[in-house]
Amino acid sequence: MKQWENMFFSMSHDFLEIYIPKNRGSGDHTKESYRDGLRTLWNYVNDKLQLNIRKFRFSDCTFDLVLDYRNWMYDTKGYAASTVNHRLAVLRTYLHYASAKDVGLQQIDNAVSQVPFLSTPKDILP
Repeated sequence: MKQWENMFFSMSHDFLEIYIPKNRGSGDHTKESYRDGLRTLWNYVNDKLQLNIRKFRFSDCTFDLVLDYRNWMYDTKGYAASTVNHRLAVLRTYLHYASAKDVGLQQIDNAVSQVPFLSTPKDILP
């Protein structure tokens, strides 16, 4: 594997431009929501963790990092639980896509998939 291929966001272009339109819906809104999900993680890594985004690798994406990311979105940024859950789903989908391309990433994909979603209130119909 080339060094740039190990960078966490190295597959994001193909993920957003090819995979999402083909597998998740062809609408611009769908693609933009996935782009926002990855952008939020990018901001977390860059701003909160003060990590150079060019040095952030797949191996840096651990269960603990993603759990902290989830809590940061909810507690610090004030995102609704449903928004946090969507952003986690985007991350999980991206890692699943990446692990399908590179089997060596399956352990990371499996670990991140264990981060629990937040509870959301159930709507009560009248």
